Amino acid sequence: VKLTDETANYLYLWLRRFSIVVLYGYFTVQSSRLLGVPSEAHAILVKLLGFVIAAMALMFVMQNRKEAERWIRGRSAGVVGSLRKRLAEIWHVLIFLFVVATYMIWALDVPGGFEFMLRGAGLSIVIIAVSQVLTAVLRTLIERAFAVSADLNARFPGLEERANRYLPIMRTTAKYVIYLFTALSLMQAWGLSGLDWLSTSAGQDLIGSLLTILLVIVIALAVWEIMAGTIERYLNT
Repeated sequence: VKLTDETANYLYLWLRRFSIVVLYGYFTVQSSRLLGVPSEAHAILVKLLGFVIAAMALMFVMQNRKEAERWIRGRSAGVVGSLRKRLAEIWHVLIFLFVVATYMIWALDVPGGFEFMLRGAGLSIVIIAVSQVLTAVLRTLIERAFAVSADLNARFPGLEERANRYLPIMRTTAKYVIYLFTALSLMQAWGLSGLDWLSTSAGQDLIGSLLTILLVIVIALAVWEIMAGTIERYLNT
């Protein structure tokens, strides 16, 4: 592994810290039972040792936040570059939450907690990756579908601006719709029944109202553009 001397010594320092705390801490806590420490106090010492290890892990993550962010971001372009950029911005938050949740599951001895964590984390990664791919693909399809050829743009200089006047709004709306379903899917992955809410009467009423509002806005904009175009042609004549 190509590392600078400073980075190698830094990693060695933290490896030694973790080794000392985990190994000596574990054997010290276990040997306390031989000295007659009650089981309740022993359990508290075990949880305290786990808390110290978790706190050290969080400290290590926060110390290397910027360096890891630059490494994750890389120089990739396109969909992969977008995914790596998003991950670089939030990687420390994800690790922070994962470490805290793992410690809480272990400390509280939640049945099936680790299986639930691994399943939720795996599904979350897949859902976020799919949402980013869908966003990039949808943006490309919209731009190609509403693109104006160079020939038409040369003949009618104002055609592209007028034809694509509301394209940014459409692109933004589609992006936030994907983000909404991504959030609901993430809730579903963590057992919060996000998608099930859509099948309830309240969810269906809300979706129906939003679609009605969107339809009214689209019709109003279409009528406005037709009237504006008619008036403009009349005045030009």
